[in-house]
Amino acid sequence: MHNANNSEATGKVRRTMGFSGFLVVQTFNCQAYHKMLSMLAPLSKAELIEQLRIAYENFARENQDVTLTAPVLLLVGDQDCTGKVKSYCKAWAKQTGCTLHYIKNINR
Repeated sequence: MHNANNSEATGKVRRTMGFSGFLVVQTFNCQAYHKMLSMLAPLSKAELIEQLRIAYENFARENQDVTLTAPVLLLVGDQDCTGKVKSYCKAWAKQTGCTLHYIKNINR
């Protein structure tokens, strides 16, 4: 399933794609998007899970010196059971001061 929002003025693309049971929302540039896909395609499900774990675990630390000028809202489904998504979002909210909102009954 592909869902793209194209902006011809900027030449940027946002892609959302189902990949091995995970939602991958990444990249704003077509070339970067296709490079990401080519890097993920040969991975097994276990390898993909490991890569996502590493990314989630290190996100807050790697972005600790980033100053966001707009409000940030973290969203997570209250029934989400994908890995440690809920615990990582909770940790990010605590470390960054971002608002964390749980969406009820999202999977129903």
